[in-house]
Amino acid sequence: MAPAIDFQPITEGDVPMLWEWYQRPHVARWFAPWTPATYQGFVEETGRMITGVDPQRGFLVVVDGVPAGYIQGYRLDQEPEMAGPIALGEDAVAADVFLAEAAGTGRGVGPRVVGLFYLRMMDETGLDVGIIDPEVENARAIRAYEKAGFSFLREVDTGGRMNERIMLARRADLEAALARAWG
Repeated sequence: MAPAIDFQPITEGDVPMLWEWYQRPHVARWFAPWTPATYQGFVEETGRMITGVDPQRGFLVVVDGVPAGYIQGYRLDQEPEMAGPIALGEDAVAADVFLAEAAGTGRGVGPRVVGLFYLRMMDETGLDVGIIDPEVENARAIRAYEKAGFSFLREVDTGGRMNERIMLARRADLEAALARAWG
C-alpha cells in the first residue's frame, strides 16, 4: 500500500526543526553550499519564503501524518541565476527536496514525493514541464528522480557548486512513473 503523502506549507514554528534537518550530514552534504551559515540567516531566508517575499514556496513533506522531509518549489523563470545556465528555452517548475531521516532514503518514498509534488505544481501553474538539478555526484537522488519519471537533459555549471545534472520530466512521464510504481 502506498504511503499517504501530503505537503504542508512551512510556518515560523517549523524553522527550528528545518534548521536541525539541514544540519544532518546526509542533508548538509548537498545543501550546505547554499544554506545560510547561521541560524539567524536561516530564519531570515526562510521568513522571506513564508511571507511571500521570495518566490520559492516551502513545504513539509508529510508521510503517513508525520513530517518526514522538506521540499521547496518554484518556477524556473522566477530564478534567473538558475534559468540562465540551464537555458531550457521555456518556463518549467522546479524543486529542491530532501528526506529528513537518512534511514528513510532508498525505500521508494522519495520518487513518489517528487512525482506528486511536481504534478501539484504543474496543476497550479499550468506548466507541463519540470526540471530538477541534482549534483552529478548525488547518485541516490539521480536514481530517485529517474524512478519519478525524470530523464537526463545535460550537465551544467550553475555557478560555483559542483556540476549539476539537469533532468527533465513532462506531466505524462511523472504520471506513468507513479502508475508503474504504485498502480
